[in-house]
Amino acid sequence: MADFKIMIVEDEAIFADRLELLIEDLGYEHLISVDNSMAALAQMFIKSPDLILMDINIAGELDGIQLAEKINEKQLTPIIFITSFRDKATFDRALKTGPVAFLLKPFDELQLQRSIELAVQQLGSSKQATESEEWIEDFVAGNFLFIKVRNKLVKVYVPDIYYGEADGQYSTLHTKDRKFVIRIGLGELLNHFPAAQFLQTHRSYFVNLNRVEEVDLQESILSIGKYQVPISRRFKEHLVKRLPSL
Repeated sequence: MADFKIMIVEDEAIFADRLELLIEDLGYEHLISVDNSMAALAQMFIKSPDLILMDINIAGELDGIQLAEKINEKQLTPIIFITSFRDKATFDRALKTGPVAFLLKPFDELQLQRSIELAVQQLGSSKQATESEEWIEDFVAGNFLFIKVRNKLVKVYVPDIYYGEADGQYSTLHTKDRKFVIRIGLGELLNHFPAAQFLQTHRSYFVNLNRVEEVDLQESILSIGKYQVPISRRFKEHLVKRLPSL
């Protein structure tokens, strides 16, 4: 798992420092700050940020809007524009690049927080749930889930999920040392995961086949790390066929 990573493109050092502090206060990971368009373009593909906070008036050959156009040609990364420009022409130019938000300086922490949360919504559909220690919201996007824990977003890679168990409309995802409760049924949840990697073993359980370490056919239990997952008669034969063996 890794924190939701944010890159800052801002050529005013004082303002960039303030953004860094706000990001960290909100529980996100400040990945890197750059002050010009060329450095931003290079670091974009080296660091692979999850979100970019970008000033429109930056140093370099391109302004922030032109830089966003270049980035969009390569990959779709959520962008929040930050600017002191209030004219309609600048806003209309920025709008064509599909930004998540358009923040006018000065802005407060709450505005930034809400804009970042809107950015995450571009990564997939969301479901909300409560847990005794955590409030989480899942975003399925390719090979990972973005999970919101209080004011923080963590990236959980699908291969790091050991198994899942369902209880009615709720499912629990287990990684090596953590669990997350999501308000989504097992059947719907499995539709988000690659069928070649995940398999249902019981009416209420599914496993990551790549994580299975041992299968006890007599006791109808399989072992994944410190966990033991039940196997029902209905799914046992299919499980054995799916596991490579000699």
